[in-house]
Amino acid sequence: DGNYGFSSQLDNGGSGGSDGDPPNKRKRGYKPSGISEEESLREIIDIDGKKYHKNTGNIFAEIGNKINSFFGGDDDYFVEHKPYNPAEENAIRETINTGASFIVGGIVVKGLGKVGGALLSKIAPKVGMTTVGRWMSLAEYETMQTTGQMVEGAGGQTFVSTSGPNSFSAAVKGSVYAEFQVPTNSLLKGGAEGWFKTIGPNAGKAMQTQLVKQGGQQLPKIQNLSPILKVK
Repeated sequence: DGNYGFSSQLDNGGSGGSDGDPPNKRKRGYKPSGISEEESLREIIDIDGKKYHKNTGNIFAEIGNKINSFFGGDDDYFVEHKPYNPAEENAIRETINTGASFIVGGIVVKGLGKVGGALLSKIAPKVGMTTVGRWMSLAEYETMQTTGQMVEGAGGQTFVSTSGPNSFSAAVKGSVYAEFQVPTNSLLKGGAEGWFKTIGPNAGKAMQTQLVKQGGQQLPKIQNLSPILKVK
């Protein structure tokens, strides 16, 4: 099932060598036969001052160890167990009562967050960012501060420029100008040199299709939103 296997005679330290017991307690564990899922999860081990569920595995840690070993590193650099978190114990017990298939999915997702996220961030390609600016209402600026993403404009389009605050002279009185970074693949050409637009769900089908081709996202996340630089 990807997280639990069956083994027998696991000792409390996880470092024995008989009947499939991993010789290294940092390596993944297995649910012993003859005990329940809840009983299996109660077995906790200490590794490097941290507690882990002994009879569990961590697929991302296992993959990380294989990669590390391939490049000449240790094959037990990552601990291949689900970290113990007292706050999750009640949720785990509830999950056990709802069925094992969900237990496996839940534990894999919750247990692999830190290690899995770190590994995936190294494997995933980095998306280029483009610095743009926009005249907008103060309310829109505050929404971007709060949500960390673009706000959908009229017709599903939000226009931005790479040419600075003077590139748009028709901003209404009270508008504010700020700059920020947007994923480059989420920018569509805006019809003039230095002008681009992001789109939202209400944009036309042709624009949505082009965005998909570029691998971009609607209402993309932004980075490094500047303070208000100018006010009309």
